[in-house]
Amino acid sequence: MKNNYIKNFLTIGLGTAISMIIGFLTTPIITRIVGTTTYGQYSIFIMYVNIGVMILCMGLDQGIMRFYFKDDS
Repeated sequence: MKNNYIKNFLTIGLGTAISMIIGFLTTPIITRIVGTTTYGQYSIFIMYVNIGVMILCMGLDQGIMRFYFKDDS
């Protein structure tokens, strides 16, 4: 039963890990293409969008764990 919970948490966290890796790899490419002022404006916009997403998704992972995954017991 304990292994099942770890597997479910890894399922949720996999998308976040892949997103972080893609961001880490594409940052040097983006900074070469656009200027520093434009990249700074883009970063501020992305920061506000991420804050909004965090507020909108509060408790979503607990809801998924509670209602979506089946309990095998």
